[in-house]
Amino acid sequence: MMTRFDDRPKWYWAAGGTKPRSNGETETTDAGDRFVVAFGQRELWERVRAEVSSTEQCAWNSFGPADGRATLADCLFVMVEGREMYGANFNKVVTELAQVPAFAKAIIASGVDLCNWVSNPTLHTPLPRPKYDPKAEERLRSVLEATLGQTVEQ
Repeated sequence: MMTRFDDRPKWYWAAGGTKPRSNGETETTDAGDRFVVAFGQRELWERVRAEVSSTEQCAWNSFGPADGRATLADCLFVMVEGREMYGANFNKVVTELAQVPAFAKAIIASGVDLCNWVSNPTLHTPLPRPKYDPKAEERLRSVLEATLGQTVEQ
């Protein structure tokens, strides 16, 4: 069966790397360098097969509006999601997102050397990440509401 692609001009990301779960399923948790960003589904799946997973088993999603004009906010969500949720390599995420004009402009506009946009860790182990805490979610909601002066829904 031939794959049908959505030919809208839209950005996509994909992350590979799996870990077995106790129920026999797998979850994508350690993508490493198996992370790609592409403009359009055709390009995404070509890159997935070449760089992420020959079996096409991966986590993936679109980001940004349907007109293909992803914003810096869209890119930052992908950065957090790719890095923190799927374990993608920081340098790979930054380099992949640099294809998106809004992210590329942000790097240039930051006025800092490019070396500040690639990892230069002081630790050789990953930073710990706390477990989900509803109190942390409520604190975030409170800060957002105070900053924006409006109610933030769940």
